[in-house]
Amino acid sequence: MKKYKARVSPRWGCEARITEVEAERETKQSIWINGRRNAKVSSWETYFDSWDEAKAALIESQSLKIENLRIQVQRGNSLLNELRGMKQ
Repeated sequence: MKKYKARVSPRWGCEARITEVEAERETKQSIWINGRRNAKVSSWETYFDSWDEAKAALIESQSLKIENLRIQVQRGNSLLNELRGMKQ
């Protein structure tokens, strides 16, 4: 059965790939490829039934990361402005 592996490179998370794989069997939490069991969801890769699902998941994941970074920048700018306004 065809599955699609969505993977974000662990090296700075700057590269994403969707790879078609042939799964031999599948359970709720695992998938077997070339006789080896893989978790369907792990830190670096997730398996999906369709390419479109894999793409949507990668987009959603990256969107959440970007939103979290925006919040960190806003908080950092607030703190920076507070520090600049400090008086003895």
